[in-house]
Amino acid sequence: MNLTSFYQRSPLLAFSCAGLLLSACPSSPPIAAPDLGAPDLAMQAPDLSPRDLRTPPPDLAPAPDLYTLTCGYGQSITNGACACATDHPVSCPSSYCCAASQACLPGAAPRCSAPPKRFSHAMAYDPVHNKSLVFGGYADGNVLLGDQQELDATTWGLEAPPGPPSARAQAALIFDPNTMRLLLFGGQVAGTVSNDTFTFSGTGWAQLKPAMSPSPREGHGMVFDASRNRVVLFGGANGDTAYGDVWEWNGTTWLARVVDTYPPEREGHAMAYDIKHKATVVFGGYVSAAYANDTWLWDGGVWTQARPATPPQQRSGAAAVFDQTRAQMVLFGGVNDLASLNDTWIWDGNGWSQSRPAHQPPARHDATLIYDNGRRVCLLFGGVNDNDLLNDMWAWDGNDWTQLY
Repeated sequence: MNLTSFYQRSPLLAFSCAGLLLSACPSSPPIAAPDLGAPDLAMQAPDLSPRDLRTPPPDLAPAPDLYTLTCGYGQSITNGACACATDHPVSCPSSYCCAASQACLPGAAPRCSAPPKRFSHAMAYDPVHNKSLVFGGYADGNVLLGDQQELDATTWGLEAPPGPPSARAQAALIFDPNTMRLLLFGGQVAGTVSNDTFTFSGTGWAQLKPAMSPSPREGHGMVFDASRNRVVLFGGANGDTAYGDVWEWNGTTWLARVVDTYPPEREGHAMAYDIKHKATVVFGGYVSAAYANDTWLWDGGVWTQARPATPPQQRSGAAAVFDQTRAQMVLFGGVNDLASLNDTWIWDGNGWSQSRPAHQPPARHDATLIYDNGRRVCLLFGGVNDNDLLNDMWAWDGNDWTQLY
């Protein structure tokens, strides 16, 4: 073998020959050694510059809270789990709880039963808290009630806010937009008749001491005149004495309105403020020991008797409210010498017309009818008929009645 050609083809051997056996290696051009120079440390070294310690590295940032415990209606978190709250001790199958005086109802949960049966109670809608509030009334045997029940966007609940009025019936309750509070006046209180004034803020009651007040009374009507920003109170009675006077609440005190002409004195009349026609409408009631069916309009300065062609028949204890969605006054039920009634009537500003829906609530009187702006329907609750007290609730949508409770 030609050794020269062998070494030329084998660099490793050539390198060994050059380093160890120089005398044995053939003469040939030297082979260049690989470049083993020092690496460029500026390019390859890790970044050791100081880190901004105020910002944690991404992999050390706190992990997001992926699990938040959400409890059902009437529940609270106890020992890391959902359980019935102390004020809602009744456990319901669909993971919600009701108050002690309530029962769990079938249907879309949560549904807690309506307040106990009653009539001549006060009721109003609070748009600030989107709740309808029921206060007091008569239970069976004409026992005065002093409980407070509230229907929110979910269901009924029993509330116990501080400073409530004493138990009473035949009081008037409305929402006053000037003060953004509910306003309650008068009623039958423990064997006497009251003329006290209370406001409810949504969390507590406060009794007011106005400089002037209407005389003690029950069975009066009270509405809010939106065009003049005044609460209007009309009529009522104290024993055998009925009233036909007008008082207005300005947010601080009551002011008596003295005019030339008044409707006849009465109690148990239906009353609502017609926003569209800017008038307080008064219908029927108990007038001079008889049931009436006259219609009167108050524009803030003058009373005018309307003379519609087809008024509802005589009655007292009818429920009425202005339906803001349909812009018309709705009247339901009442009682006269014959029986309790369950007819539905509409006042359009010019006359009365009877509505004949597919479904009607049972006959009743001394119920309440309010407009629920959250649901955009009128809500009828409670009352009494010829045989029994009631605690059902019905919704009027302008065309038909639907039972909610």
